[in-house]
Amino acid sequence: MPAPEPKQDKNGPEQPPQQKAGGPDVRAQGLLTGRVPTTCTPGMQSSSKSRSKRESAGGAHHQHRWRADVAAHRRNALKHGAFAIDPTIPGEDSQEFTELYAALIIEWQPSGPTEADAVFSLADLMWRKRRAQKMLRASLATNNCRPSDPMFDERRSFNYFIDCMRSVPETAFERYASRLLTAHSISHLKQKFPRSNYQSTSEWAEAVIGEIKSVLLPAAAPSLEATEPGEGELTGPLRQSVVEAMVAASILSEKELFDNELNLRERLEGMIDRKVKHLIQLKANKQMFRQISATCKDEQPKRTAARSGLQ
Repeated sequence: MPAPEPKQDKNGPEQPPQQKAGGPDVRAQGLLTGRVPTTCTPGMQSSSKSRSKRESAGGAHHQHRWRADVAAHRRNALKHGAFAIDPTIPGEDSQEFTELYAALIIEWQPSGPTEADAVFSLADLMWRKRRAQKMLRASLATNNCRPSDPMFDERRSFNYFIDCMRSVPETAFERYASRLLTAHSISHLKQKFPRSNYQSTSEWAEAVIGEIKSVLLPAAAPSLEATEPGEGELTGPLRQSVVEAMVAASILSEKELFDNELNLRERLEGMIDRKVKHLIQLKANKQMFRQISATCKDEQPKRTAARSGLQ
């Protein structure tokens, strides 16, 4: 009696995956190396375009989802008890800190008040690092507007003084003229525009501003900043050389300022590194505790059964 034929699947016998002659499967290469293969077989080319479109759409979707998560965690951060103490100082953008804190919450996914406090401390340290960098830039910009500074930028100082005259015309000249203007410019403005010759402060301030823009600014040396497009502005290779010279002069003249910022940044980075390790240890301890608890629960029925068998 002939042996019965083996039943075949409706889709036919399973075929082994075919490889390209002379080398391993390109899909396996991609899995091993983590890179998308640069060459495709003819059967893969038809799906590569559609796959790239899906990946592009998926990337946009994930980006939108990430922004939505940040917004949601930003609202939660504002409600969180640890955020009751705002680490920002007057003049800083508290919204920027909230976004930093929300991004760290998404990254670390804190569980419980201990991890939440550690994440908030990490955000505070990173915010202090940003503040130190901003303070360095602000200090260098302020020094360039001092007449006594070797890299004094008279054109920029005139523009700052104009802003002061428009913001607080009653006290701007007394408070800021000696800080931003040379002695020659101050003497020129006082002699030509005595305050007593004008009925209102606003009229006198506009006269001073007009003199600066029409006479003193055009006579000032070319600068990296211009009042109007193309007016007194350096262009091309000359501008680049001036920038490089200003950077070198700032580093030499403000060496103590740079050293202090570097020391502060190194201390903050060390504290950030320790806080990150602390967070990792917290999560590892919680994971280990959960594993031990699960093991004890699994072994409890076995122990009960063993005791029953002995009895």
